[in-house]
Amino acid sequence: MRPTATGPSSSAGTPSTVSTGRDIALDALELWVADLSSTQHLLTAVLGFQLVGAPSERKPDEEAVFLVNGGVRVILRQGMSEENPIARHVGQHGDTVADVALVCADPAAVANRAVAHGARVWGTPDAPRIDLFDDGTVCHSVRRAPSFWGPAAREGPRMGMIDHVGYCLPRGSADMVASAYEKVFGLQRADADSLDEVGNKATGMRSIVLRSALGFTVVLTEPVSPASTGQTQRFLDAHAGPGVQHAAFGHDDLFAAVESLRSSGLEFLPVPDAYYDQAQQRLREVPVPWETLRRLGILVDADDQGLLFQLFTRPITRHGTFFIELIQRSGAVGFGANNVRALFEAVQATMDGHPDGVARDEDV
Repeated sequence: MRPTATGPSSSAGTPSTVSTGRDIALDALELWVADLSSTQHLLTAVLGFQLVGAPSERKPDEEAVFLVNGGVRVILRQGMSEENPIARHVGQHGDTVADVALVCADPAAVANRAVAHGARVWGTPDAPRIDLFDDGTVCHSVRRAPSFWGPAAREGPRMGMIDHVGYCLPRGSADMVASAYEKVFGLQRADADSLDEVGNKATGMRSIVLRSALGFTVVLTEPVSPASTGQTQRFLDAHAGPGVQHAAFGHDDLFAAVESLRSSGLEFLPVPDAYYDQAQQRLREVPVPWETLRRLGILVDADDQGLLFQLFTRPITRHGTFFIELIQRSGAVGFGANNVRALFEAVQATMDGHPDGVARDEDV
């Protein structure tokens, strides 16, 4: 059923709540996959997630598990019949993040705003699902309480929270989607450290960053050219439409996490030596362990609040359309514009190594 568009309820309809997204927070990521077993193995054996159990909502012809690492919660689902909507969706888009689940005090008010904005909404007033493209590619379920806080992580690096989620969108749609996040979810545009455009006319991308007061953050990217051959357009071609390209998982000690993850077999995008030469010149007044950064392949940038450390895995899905960012904020609140450029170049180089520009299973 669709929640009725009778206007937001009084508990969430004040201008301050609507304009700032004060009570919107990220709950969990839901991935729809073709092979649940192999994806579960990657997340548990390599990335250190723990199996909590099965989510409460599950259809008879699907398999589903709930995984947790620290403050990061992931649901995996696989359709077990050709008629199952998950199987059909994966058949069209490949393994994909089908839902970025949110929590807030009044889901019905969010649903009412979504209906008024023209978005597709279904579910119940207390647990609506909002589809910004009406094709299942950019979706948010909204509920009152988190799915599950989970047990303590097993031995090894523990994740903090999901720092942000990055979407690839068709050219000309980023402003429309940004408007939906502002008017429906109450997010505000953030200063993205001058990363509005990265790359050249042929391969470049444009970005918009939005954030709620509780930290739910989205990065929207679109190609800068209608004839783009860059990574954003290649994602759109391989994924058959918009979707989540990456999710950033926070760490308090990224150095120890990367040491552990590399020893577990996780592969990261390579960083050219020239990056560190340039970064060392740019941050020459900042005390940074440069040799350790080089050895581990960790990027570093700074803003007026502190340092940002991050690195990026190779794609972890069969179509090469989804990867994970690992991030540590040592005071920094921005997105490391210099690192975004380095990532752009690394992903572009990886894609250019294949005839159709999409990373293959052997790159995972």
